[in-house]
Amino acid sequence: MTRGELLDFTAEVAWRFNAYDSYGCNRATAIRAIRRKCDGFTPRQVENAFDSAMSLYDFVQPLVKKHTAEFWAQTEAGDKSWSLSTAS
Repeated sequence: MTRGELLDFTAEVAWRFNAYDSYGCNRATAIRAIRRKCDGFTPRQVENAFDSAMSLYDFVQPLVKKHTAEFWAQTEAGDKSWSLSTAS
């Protein structure tokens, strides 16, 4: 397994952990799931990947929430010029 695959899977676990309260809201259980799927990495690498993915989720989630309604309103109206880079 590559480092990219580890990070992809870990991001998915972090998303499920936060969005659906998966893994019993238990950090150790989530990390165990990652370790089972992503062999070849040290426990520290897996924990760091999980912590980074959780930090990324915590940073991005409020941004997505803030712009979701505006995004859907403009895309449903057919305005394809909207993007996060031009949103204020």
